Amino acid sequence: MNRTPVERSCDLKERFVGPYGEFTGTYGGSLSHNPRVVIDCIMHRKGAIYAHATVGGRHTGHTDMMMNNVTIEKDIFSALQISKIRVKHVFLPPGGWSNIAYASIEARGGGDANQTLAIMLTTSRQWMPKIAYVFDDDIDIYNAEQVQWAVACRYKPDTGTMLLPKQNMLTLDPSLNTDKEPVSVGKVGFDGTIPLGDSVNRFIFQPCPVTPPLKLNGHVKPMSEDELAKAMEGMIREKPRT
Repeated sequence: MNRTPVERSCDLKERFVGPYGEFTGTYGGSLSHNPRVVIDCIMHRKGAIYAHATVGGRHTGHTDMMMNNVTIEKDIFSALQISKIRVKHVFLPPGGWSNIAYASIEARGGGDANQTLAIMLTTSRQWMPKIAYVFDDDIDIYNAEQVQWAVACRYKPDTGTMLLPKQNMLTLDPSLNTDKEPVSVGKVGFDGTIPLGDSVNRFIFQPCPVTPPLKLNGHVKPMSEDELAKAMEGMIREKPRT
């Protein structure tokens, strides 16, 4: 009698496989594209959990493969430290399925941003990410709104873009449009840091502080526009003021 091995909850006996999605959220590129799966038999333990929804789909950050992000973050962070870059944080946003990475640094040298991007795109043993962003350490790279603001205000396309052609990549990346190894792909880095140098006015790149709401004292009362105009007129008529 066939039994389900103790290390598994379910055994499926099938005749055709696919198409199964991958952790990229797609069916490409080196995956089997057979049209269907025919299940002949399912053997399972009592109370078994069939984990069929942990890979693929549009919410790639919810899959078990996102544990791979921590490995890539560590690879990048360690490599930047070895290169004497004052790295503060490295983050792979979950929606980018390991292919997009952010780093925040305290830039000291004129080439720190470019060196950071080059390391981010080439250092990981996982061959990812494909897209990298570097920011100053005043940007919270875990906050999507701050990241977007820094790209909009500090990124300069003609001088802040790094292209690295013919880099290693997994064949699962559908942009390759092939499952025949060896493969390579172009990678890109975006510099979202403030330029260094005496000629740069760093003040113009700083975010404006938000004034907190005023706390009204007991003698202050809300007034309509007409009431305010009448009160101002009375104050002016009372005596000259500077």
